[in-house]
Amino acid sequence: MPAGACTFDFDARRTLSGDTPTPSHGPWNGTLVFEPGPTGRLLEQYADGTTFVIGRVTQWTPGQRLVLNWRLPSFADAESTEVDVRFEPVDGGTRVSVEHRGWSALRADHPARHGQHGRDYEYMKASLWAENLGSLRQYIART
Repeated sequence: MPAGACTFDFDARRTLSGDTPTPSHGPWNGTLVFEPGPTGRLLEQYADGTTFVIGRVTQWTPGQRLVLNWRLPSFADAESTEVDVRFEPVDGGTRVSVEHRGWSALRADHPARHGQHGRDYEYMKASLWAENLGSLRQYIART
């Protein structure tokens, strides 16, 4: 259950409304595109024009909460995890808390595990979220 929190100086309601472009950051091969709203999607868009649907929004409360299913290209059609993102106003910004759950449902030899299990696996996933949230913080600071 990798989870993390980070505080940003931004308006979560405006940023997740689609008025602000989604940053290209993290370990992605393309550009992340977020389609906001209760039927929205998170896509990875590649230079050749193709896209991969990473996830679909399952819960949408602008400025407060976003939940989406999450999959990697190595996932079978029935496999997915769930990302729960919460936004909380705090002095000087917005606290963004992320919980990425459902990894235990993936088989032990799943490619997304990179051969890791237990605490090593959880640490790897939490580290990726820390990197992604750090990249988002840098992007917001530049805009």
